[in-house]
Amino acid sequence: MTRFVKKEIRLLLPVWCSIFALEIVTPWMFPWILESFNLAAAVFFLGLVVLAVDSFGREFSLGTFQNLMSQPIERTKIWQTKIKLLVWGAFLIFAGFFASNCLRLLFAIAYVDDPWRVTSGTMQSDFFSAMGSSLVLLVIAISGGLWTTLLFRQIAAAFWITLLLPILALLLLSFFLPEKLGENQLFVNLLFVVFAGVYGWWGFRLARQLFLHAEDVAWTGGVIDFSRWRYFERDGRSAKSSRRLRPFAALLKKELQLQSVSFICGGALLATHLVVIVLRKVAGQMNPASTMAVIVQNYWALWLVMPLLVGGTVIAEERKLNMTDAQFCLPVSRRKQFGVKLMVTMTLGVLFGGLTPFLLELGSADLGLPNNLFTANNFSSQTVFDGLEGVVCLSAALSLLSIFASSLSRQFLQALMITFVAGISLGVFDFFLTVFSFHGNNYQPETLQLWSWQVAMFVAAPALTALFLWLAWRNYKLFYEHKRRVRMNIIAIGGTLVFIVAGSTAIYNRAWEYFEPVAPAYGPAKLSIANPPDLRIEDNNILSVRLPDGRVWLDRLELQEAGNHFSFPMLASADFAKFISGSNWMSVAVRYNEGYNRQNYYQVDGYLDTVGVQSNGTLWVSVRSDNGGWSVDQLAQFGDNSDWQQVARVDATSVILLKTNDTLWRWGKDQFVWHSAAVAKSWPGLHTFQPFQLGTNSDWVAIGKRGDSFARKRDGSVWEVSHLDANGVDGLRRMTNFNLVPPEVPQFQFLGWATYVRKDGTLWLSFFVNSVKRGGVVESFRQLQISHETNWLSATLAGSWIVALRTDGTLWKWKAYSIDHISKAPEPLGPQSNWVALGGFAGNLVSLSADGGLWTLSGSAADLHPETWLKPSRLPVRLNNLFNAENN
Repeated sequence: MTRFVKKEIRLLLPVWCSIFALEIVTPWMFPWILESFNLAAAVFFLGLVVLAVDSFGREFSLGTFQNLMSQPIERTKIWQTKIKLLVWGAFLIFAGFFASNCLRLLFAIAYVDDPWRVTSGTMQSDFFSAMGSSLVLLVIAISGGLWTTLLFRQIAAAFWITLLLPILALLLLSFFLPEKLGENQLFVNLLFVVFAGVYGWWGFRLARQLFLHAEDVAWTGGVIDFSRWRYFERDGRSAKSSRRLRPFAALLKKELQLQSVSFICGGALLATHLVVIVLRKVAGQMNPASTMAVIVQNYWALWLVMPLLVGGTVIAEERKLNMTDAQFCLPVSRRKQFGVKLMVTMTLGVLFGGLTPFLLELGSADLGLPNNLFTANNFSSQTVFDGLEGVVCLSAALSLLSIFASSLSRQFLQALMITFVAGISLGVFDFFLTVFSFHGNNYQPETLQLWSWQVAMFVAAPALTALFLWLAWRNYKLFYEHKRRVRMNIIAIGGTLVFIVAGSTAIYNRAWEYFEPVAPAYGPAKLSIANPPDLRIEDNNILSVRLPDGRVWLDRLELQEAGNHFSFPMLASADFAKFISGSNWMSVAVRYNEGYNRQNYYQVDGYLDTVGVQSNGTLWVSVRSDNGGWSVDQLAQFGDNSDWQQVARVDATSVILLKTNDTLWRWGKDQFVWHSAAVAKSWPGLHTFQPFQLGTNSDWVAIGKRGDSFARKRDGSVWEVSHLDANGVDGLRRMTNFNLVPPEVPQFQFLGWATYVRKDGTLWLSFFVNSVKRGGVVESFRQLQISHETNWLSATLAGSWIVALRTDGTLWKWKAYSIDHISKAPEPLGPQSNWVALGGFAGNLVSLSADGGLWTLSGSAADLHPETWLKPSRLPVRLNNLFNAENN
């Protein structure tokens, strides 16, 4: 290997390593598989443009082009060596890029990212399309980067022209292409290949001619300096040294002059973007799959390169022009100089990279030329300003990252490479955070979750912002050897990432709770596990606790949000929580409606009639109906019958009743929705109606709740109490073809999944299985024994957890993803051993302690979600106490 070849390798190696790492990581940085391949191809093109510009761009940037031309080597030989190394480097990058995408495809097929939308055939087709496009883009990028660099000899200009020219050419070709041919994907692909071949041949030929005939002689027409514009001059006034501007204004003027190339590139991008909008108007309705539609829709993303250009120039170009020493000799503090640089970088970066493209697309939408990516439906909260916030934040982050890279660099291209390396590192770190914030769902086993994505970003965003600001300032103001500076930056970044990981883990897992007592102080025991109360949570959010002496305590549960997709229960108000008048209650039904008035529908917001059955078989009801008022404090006996056994709510205006002779009755009016406020206010109450029997059967054994009330016969068949006419016709409908066995199943909690404890103390899970047979779908009832121990008292479902209460007053839980994925051994749910009852509510657990306290143990029993801010608390949260003075 000759010294010249070694020199060329050393010239390309830093950029080549950065681009290679970028292309390897890119396919894994996008969550959805279709986005992964298409966006990776776009990043591949961007990386190869940088590599192609670097081949001759570093020669011009470092001032070594004249020495290169004076070497005792034929120009043809120099050209061949450079091109061979460049092409080999590009194909090695493509090989790594191809291998990484292959692994991404295999991973996606094995673990489909979006099984409802993407099939393996679709993924493979998209993969081969993206790889073919990437190979064609390789030719375009290498050819364009060579001829633009040799023609303009200015890196920023060559970079932008290499990016924009092929895109505009393809856009114009698509515009003049007949509509029928434009919809033919095979023809479009062939045209794309032909265009790449012609452009590549022309670009290589032009670049070769420019290099072979290049002359590096003194320029006699003056110094070409983009940073000196006529509008900055003072009309040729006296050259005497006079201080015409204050320090801040002078520094600001100098920074704007330094960004002159950025203004020129921004103006060129603005002009081409306006052309794209005009073409959108002229072309009219475009086929979404056409090349023109894809370019027009995504053209705005080119503006995101502007923050890299602005930030990469602000410090590195001053060092390249040897202005740093003179800069620091000015009678202005370094802090103020850096502040001006930071202000200009962030302002221009956000202006060019965020506001300009967004305002252009928003203006085009007002003219009737909308971009689908900037419509309200593409943003989570259905507002266009969410898109603005996202683009502005992204452009600000790129600006900050680029000024940090510029503080470590000696010229623009080097700053661009450091930005890519930093971006790759942050992308890998973000992937790391995402993986360890995933905990599984109802279909996949739970994995280790160290933090949530929100907490990680909440810690990472300010920490990384402060870090890069501090490093950029320190790199700018201090002079010391480059290796030491790089080492210090790597240590600072590594330490910050460790801090983010440790901080996110501590915050998400509520580390402060480990310093708090797990079991709070309890009062003296007033309830016993030997004679436990009956705690129930009806589907209308009513919590009822029937004590052994027959008293019933009632309140309503509400959900309080504690992060996305997670909430924990709380009681509605202490004003409502109280015992029903009297005692010896066997069954109580209370209805609560959440009011709404939409279109012509009206519903009462609040509690309706309270109905109860006492142990002597008498029926009781609220004396009055307050249309939303709490009416449990005044109940009166209805009728003289003493053969009532059980009551359950059907809807807002009726209940069903079971008598001791096993007959089923309906009481009230079959009116689910009140169509006007006048009707609601005129509701007379249940006491003005008379119960009537449903059917003639006398083999009913129990009634229960499941959205709509239902009942079970002695033969085990389940019947739904549906809408009735005035005579009760069609009021019963058989739910399924199965019979429910054994009779120990309580209160029909089992339509779906339900847990129950048999008389022998064993714990069981009941569920239904749908099977397709001739004639339709057949639903069968199954039972699964969860535990063979015989010391269980009660059980419930709380999200994807099965929670059970032992006779010793302790709580235990099983993780249940599905019927086939239920943990074999239970885990203790806290150290407390004074629980007497429990119930499940909206994925949470509500339990009753022996002192009468109501607690929620959401942290231990809730079905966690990867988008929750914090892990639910491991400590029980007190809701109320049955025996507080205000509850009596």
